[in-house]
Amino acid sequence: MAEVFFIILVYTNPMRDADPLHGASPYEVLGVSKTGTIESIEQTKDELLTDWRRKKRDARISDNNQKFREANEAITSISEAWTWIEENH
Repeated sequence: MAEVFFIILVYTNPMRDADPLHGASPYEVLGVSKTGTIESIEQTKDELLTDWRRKKRDARISDNNQKFREANEAITSISEAWTWIEENH
């Protein structure tokens, strides 16, 4: 009788969540690994920008200046991190 073996691979992102407000490196800002492909990093960047732009819009609608500034700062940080990664990855 043939034996069947199953291997279950679980992918875990070696970097924790993105930290666009306090990340110490461009990779931490985006929450990606230095070993990631430029395509996967760009996809993560796009998802983060979409999320933070939604937060900025929601803050503007609710007239929450603090949250609006925070979202704006995060968007700037994400964009700067992406520019650095594009040039240096």
